[in-house]
Amino acid sequence: IVTTSNPTTCGGSQGSITVTVPPAQLSNGTYTIYYIRGGTQYGPFIVNAASGVLTIPNLVAGSYTTIQIFSPTNPSCGDTLQGPVVLTDPTRPSPPTAGSNSPLCVTQTLNLTASTVAGVTYQWVGPQNYASTAQNPSVSNVATINAGTYKVVVKSTTTLCVSDTASTVVVINTIAAAPTPGSNSPVCEGGTINLTASGAVGASYTWSGQAPLVYSSNIQDPSISNASSANAGTYCVSQNVSGCISPLACTSVTVNPKPVISNVVGANPTSCGGSDGTLTISGLTNGVSYTINYSKGGVGQTPVVQVASGGHVIITGLSSA
Repeated sequence: IVTTSNPTTCGGSQGSITVTVPPAQLSNGTYTIYYIRGGTQYGPFIVNAASGVLTIPNLVAGSYTTIQIFSPTNPSCGDTLQGPVVLTDPTRPSPPTAGSNSPLCVTQTLNLTASTVAGVTYQWVGPQNYASTAQNPSVSNVATINAGTYKVVVKSTTTLCVSDTASTVVVINTIAAAPTPGSNSPVCEGGTINLTASGAVGASYTWSGQAPLVYSSNIQDPSISNASSANAGTYCVSQNVSGCISPLACTSVTVNPKPVISNVVGANPTSCGGSDGTLTISGLTNGVSYTINYSKGGVGQTPVVQVASGGHVIITGLSSA
C-alpha cells in the first residue's frame, strides 16, 4: 500500500511517500532509497522501516517514478515501485482584481488598488523598477515615465503559495501649454466683444472674466454683444486636453464709451474767403483722443484726430466756401 502526504507549503519539502507491507516482507532496519523526479534520479537516501512501514520524507511536489528500495546489508536484495506517485503543492490563492485611478495628468497622484484576499501579502511591480508590498499603494507627483503596466500577486501567509498575476494599465497625460488668447479690443460701447483662443487639436476651453461683470464660457471663441464699460477688463482662458487642464492665459479688453456731444458752436472766418473758421464740439471726456469725421457741402473731409481738453475739441482752418 502506497500513501502520500503533500507538502504543506508551495515549494516546501514537507511531503512524504509511505510504503506499507506485511512486516514479514519488510524487516525492521535501514534501507537505501533512490527515485526519479522530473527525469532526474535522486539518492541514495537512508530511511528506517518499522513494523512493515517505510516512509520517504522531505519530498517536494512532483511526479515520482522508479522508487527503488534496497537493503544496505544486501544491495542485491530490493524492490522497485514504478509509480508514478504524485505529490502536489497546496492550492494557490486566487489572484486579486487590480485597478487604478488612471488616466492621470503629470504631477497628480497614482492610486493603485487590489481587491482583498484573506490571509495573504501583496507584491506590486511596475515601470521604473517600482515595487510595493502595500495592498493599495500610491505614487505621488507622477511623470510620463510612470505610465505602463502595473502587476500584483498575492502570497499566502500559511502555504507561501503565490497567485497568478493581475495587472492594470496606467495612462499618464502631459499638461498642454496655455492657449493663445485674443480679442477685437478695443470695442465701442454697444458693440460686440469677440474673444479668440487657439491651442491643441481636440482641446476644450474654459473662459473666465475678471471684469466688473463675472463672465464664464466653455466656447472656444465666445462673443459678448452690446458691450458696456462693465465688460471691460481681463479675460482668461485654459484648455483641457485628455482631462489635463493647462495654465491660464489672459487678454485685456477695452470698451470705449460712445462720445456724447452736448453742443457744437461755430465761429465764422474773420474775412471773406478766409479759412480761420472753427467748430467747437463740447461734452467730451478730457484726455481722450477722438477722431472727428465731418463733411462740407456733402463732401467728406479729412478726419481730424484730437485729444479733448476742457471737455471739447476744436476743428480749425475752416472756410465758408
